[in-house]
Amino acid sequence: MASFFRAENELDLHQIRNYGSYKYESSMANVTYLDDPTEEALIKADTISARGNHDLNTTMLIDSDGFSKNPNFLGDLFSGCLNCTS
Repeated sequence: MASFFRAENELDLHQIRNYGSYKYESSMANVTYLDDPTEEALIKADTISARGNHDLNTTMLIDSDGFSKNPNFLGDLFSGCLNCTS
């Protein structure tokens, strides 16, 4: 039986010295557990206006099956700490 949890990521994009608008392409946000991919989320293409700031938020529903295949999972789970990278 799989269990799920939510991961929320926030990235603030700031233009400090650029006086023109900035356009970025679509990309993916990834979460890994000890180098094993566990989940990904789409970051949609957008534009930041000249001298503007932009908050970019993603929410992921992460399935524990991606973690449980790793031999270190149970030890980390019982220690109370799952080190993930995004």
